[in-house]
Amino acid sequence: MTAQITNSARITLNSNKFLCFIYALIIYLPSTALIPASSYYLIAIGVIFLKLFRGDTKFNTIVVLFSCSFLVSLLLSLFGYFGYLFIETYDLTYRDNFIPLQVGLIVSLLIAGTLSRDVVFFIVLFIFIECISGFIQFSLGIKTFFPFVNEVYNEIGASQGLLYFKRVYGFSSNSSGFAGNILVMVTLIAVFLKDTSKYFKWIVFLVAFFALICSFTRSAIIAYTIFLFFYIIYNNKLTPLKGFFISTLFILLMLSLIPSLDWDAIYEQFNRGRSGQDLTGRDIIWSLYIDYINQHPFFGNFSLRNYLYIPIYEYMHAHNSFLMAIYILGIVPSLFIFIPFLLSRVWQYENNIYIIGLLIYSTAQYYIFWGASIADITFFSVLIYSYKLHINNEN
Repeated sequence: MTAQITNSARITLNSNKFLCFIYALIIYLPSTALIPASSYYLIAIGVIFLKLFRGDTKFNTIVVLFSCSFLVSLLLSLFGYFGYLFIETYDLTYRDNFIPLQVGLIVSLLIAGTLSRDVVFFIVLFIFIECISGFIQFSLGIKTFFPFVNEVYNEIGASQGLLYFKRVYGFSSNSSGFAGNILVMVTLIAVFLKDTSKYFKWIVFLVAFFALICSFTRSAIIAYTIFLFFYIIYNNKLTPLKGFFISTLFILLMLSLIPSLDWDAIYEQFNRGRSGQDLTGRDIIWSLYIDYINQHPFFGNFSLRNYLYIPIYEYMHAHNSFLMAIYILGIVPSLFIFIPFLLSRVWQYENNIYIIGLLIYSTAQYYIFWGASIADITFFSVLIYSYKLHINNEN
């Protein structure tokens, strides 16, 4: 059954391993500091032309449903903008590019629909290598191998031995991007590579954990811990009773470690050496974004990505994907971003539990709903794969 799903999802180029390797590399590189993320738009154009060249005009049901809904959302954003011009002059503000968010999401959908098991395997391999690079950077006391990447460094924090200020970037532009790639890696393994050796999977999971420690993106560490907990339960198809039993054992194990661990030191690390709870300014950032949404509730920033100016921090994104989406789109167009998730009933399908890591990470970072990104490609690829598996089971 899994083989049938894999074959139906196989990349349109060929099942040739080398082509899958190249295609996986093309998908992976824009998630690093080496190639701009805007390259995903070119990849999507290539996917469309390749399908047309092969005479393949069929798209996955999930791709069609979500794309149509995203197009409606885009039309609403355009309608809102031109309607607003009748009231008063409004200068559009945007960051990086003038491409609406909905277009970026459709691009991620198109690419996600081409992922096969072989392509996913190579993407996982590339991110695994990035994890190794993170270990090397941490051991050398550097953040990145690339001189063109802007580094954030705090001499006082680093001299105090705080891991937060020693964070490494892997091949990414920052530690958050590196941590996000790690979560992408474990998500893809859990969904697409179920039939691989359990030793291989646990080696990758172990490497992922230590790589996250080196990146010390705290929200990613929490997201990964929760992901791993659900993976253990669902991958072993445990009953709720057994799940409760394992949960209890898990808690008891953590409690048993209290005498042997310096919890004050751990607390200090997670709070960057501060005595109180440290949210890295998120309370201030969230409140300013919420204020903007209250002032522009219906159409937001008319689908264009932009960052608000935050006192002390300068221009910052919302550090929450869902808040950021509403800020960019407004409430009305946002409805057509989230409605297809309900109409397609994707949350009822097997495997979707494994995107919990990406979802939790996105509550503290701007990660999914970025547009054209490896995060959204992974997110949609899991939904597409789960839908195909569900249809295959019904047949």
